[in-house]
Amino acid sequence: MAAFASSVSSQSPIFLASCPAPVLERLLHGVSGRYHLETTARLALTHAMDGHALRRDAAGQTCARLGASLLALAWEYDPLDGALARDALTAAGMVPDLPLPREAMVAAVHHFETPAEAQQLRQAQMDRDLDRVRLLCGRMLLDAPGSAFWMREAVALAVYRGELDWLDSLLQRFQEHAPRPLAWVAQRLMGDVRLFGGDPEAARSLYAKAMAQVRALEGGEGETLCQLRLAESFWRMDRVDRAAPLWQQALNQRPWLTSHLLMVHDRLAGIADVLEVPRDPVAICLYSFNKAADLNLALESIAQSRLHGARLVVLDNGSTDATPGILAAWRARLKDRLTTIQLPVNIGAPAARNWLLAAPEVRACGDIIFMDDDATVPEDWLERLFAAKARYPEAGVWGCKVVDAGAPWRIQSADFQLAEPPPMAEPGGFAPAYPRRIRLSGVHHEDMDVGQHDYLRPCASVTGCCHLFTREGLERAGGFDLRFNPTQYDDLEHDLRLCRRGEFPVYQGSLAIVHKKVSGKSSQQERRAMASSLGNLYKLEMDYTDEEVQDLRERCLAMLLADMHAKAAALEAYGMRPVRSAWCSGV
Repeated sequence: MAAFASSVSSQSPIFLASCPAPVLERLLHGVSGRYHLETTARLALTHAMDGHALRRDAAGQTCARLGASLLALAWEYDPLDGALARDALTAAGMVPDLPLPREAMVAAVHHFETPAEAQQLRQAQMDRDLDRVRLLCGRMLLDAPGSAFWMREAVALAVYRGELDWLDSLLQRFQEHAPRPLAWVAQRLMGDVRLFGGDPEAARSLYAKAMAQVRALEGGEGETLCQLRLAESFWRMDRVDRAAPLWQQALNQRPWLTSHLLMVHDRLAGIADVLEVPRDPVAICLYSFNKAADLNLALESIAQSRLHGARLVVLDNGSTDATPGILAAWRARLKDRLTTIQLPVNIGAPAARNWLLAAPEVRACGDIIFMDDDATVPEDWLERLFAAKARYPEAGVWGCKVVDAGAPWRIQSADFQLAEPPPMAEPGGFAPAYPRRIRLSGVHHEDMDVGQHDYLRPCASVTGCCHLFTREGLERAGGFDLRFNPTQYDDLEHDLRLCRRGEFPVYQGSLAIVHKKVSGKSSQQERRAMASSLGNLYKLEMDYTDEEVQDLRERCLAMLLADMHAKAAALEAYGMRPVRSAWCSGV
């Protein structure tokens, strides 16, 4: 990262100029979620130390303050973890003026005990027996409703499975029996339940109570996550006048909240509301294999959206289920707006994409969208994709946010960035031992969808679940690589090809489509799929040298930094006090 670190020193704000490039990289990828924040914090704290002593130079002091603040926010994301609270308090000891809800953190340390039954829980989790995990959590919380350990495990399970009613009942009992300094946790989490359930007014009330309870505690400051959740509830109630001051407070206190800075910029600038009608003919392309019911739902959602004359082209990839009948019914309904292609065998994803690109109906269109056969779209999806294209016309592809059909507050995909390469793959199992080169950021997997990824910006890759290309751009870059049959990594390989050409993908976070996850496969099928996926990853990684991946990372980071500077500087024009000056002056 030497070349990038040099450019950072010459053009970055003061605190970023003294921030190590690996830490800066992680901040620019996004700031959300306990584990991402914790690992970034520990990296910053490592750079703050000289052996066992805290460095006294500006860079050391900056890293210490940044690391301690990041670790404290990581605890806010996981406030029932006593071990994390202890580490955050220890780190804060290096910067004693750091605003912290200290009484709550001390209570988390003192009331977090690992019970004897934890071994049963871990075994059930390793066995992926979530029903047994639920039964154990429920039984233990019946006996000890104020247990921070079991409440924490129940929250993770309920949010993952979408069992909000069960979670709400547990939280109500927890707030009655939890230690007083931790009662606000139940309020905030119950606010999340209401927000996920589509009731922002009820969520607002609970978040406000949680924030008031924290502030009533000794050292009750620094409750950034409560502020951000409260602001999101106001935003969803169309009360930007109430949301903006909360965003301002959070960004003044923690100006390195990059994800939220981007989101606030787009919302206050009106970018989140921009819709654009396509000017050229559009082809919406799907390929499907034995997913008749899902395909029917996908086509229904597309047909009910504003299409502006776009035509659909669907390739039946050798299906043996009811897919031919479903497509026949849709042809009768949509007439000449739908073209179908029937193949006798499944030729795989990249070949299916290329076959669709060669279809005369697709070749006649200036813009081409590929969409998964198990995804559904909102009414204005097309207009939001083309709004991204209008704002970043130089991009090679435009994608969107993807959320889980079973739990739409879970984000499957957002803006993927090139991250630090993973360590060498270990031999054994499916993976041979070889130097790993490519890893994508996964910040969006760290927290529920509470608006933090609702922004528009360039990235290294967007999901292939729904993405827009121009025909001319596809002809310049080439089609999808057949080496990645039957599926996996063909879309990423194409996006990285675009990055090398300087036509970086663009992510449209104000568009969320709903996607089903494949489930119910047999163990043998899963093993075959995993082996195929790892094989395709190996092919992709062997396309690049270490130096080429490093160059791509540096180019992506320079692009992200320029984008962040411009948006931080622009916030003042949209009614915010100059966050950029705070961003430049310290952490």
